[in-house]
Amino acid sequence: MSKKTIKSAKKSGNEIIVQVKKNQPRLFNKCQWIANNRKIIDQSASQDKAHGRIENRKARIFDFQNSVKTNKTEWNKYVKIIIQVK
Repeated sequence: MSKKTIKSAKKSGNEIIVQVKKNQPRLFNKCQWIANNRKIIDQSASQDKAHGRIENRKARIFDFQNSVKTNKTEWNKYVKIIIQVK
């Protein structure tokens, strides 16, 4: 998703969920660093049995805003939290 789309959503008063991929290396690396080094603010786990297999998922939530105060990025005004799903 482009920064232009995110800015447009923010300007219209909306919130969106965006999947961060490796083709945005600065944001991706910052999210990875936060997930590896900061305190989890909430988490959830689920297990689904379907299609002949069992899928286990864990979701962990991190505060992006308070994790980058000393190292501001261009994303600070757009990103509030990080949700990591494994």
